[in-house]
Amino acid sequence: MPRNKTQKTDPAPAPTPPKPAAPPPAPPKHIPTKSNIANDIASNVVSGFAFGAGSSIARNVIDNMFQQKPEPKQKPEPEPKKDSALHTEYLECLKHNNEDTCKTFFPQM
Repeated sequence: MPRNKTQKTDPAPAPTPPKPAAPPPAPPKHIPTKSNIANDIASNVVSGFAFGAGSSIARNVIDNMFQQKPEPKQKPEPEPKKDSALHTEYLECLKHNNEDTCKTFFPQM
């Protein structure tokens, strides 16, 4: 039998509504802890130390990048010192190693 355009056909079944999603899990309860002043102070010290170290490193890097370093000057060699009386007496004590030459140094030991 030919179909008429005027004939109605059965409509397609309506789509089923989606199932409601499960409720999100409850956030974990925050358990208050007692504030310990020693831990707070230690934490602040560590934070300050880290900040200071980082600042120092950054400053040195920037200074080294932008500063021209002068050439180091040659230091003159110091003149040799003349032996003092105490030094001479100590050398004599080491040479002879007896009580007479070392009497000055025994009370100091």
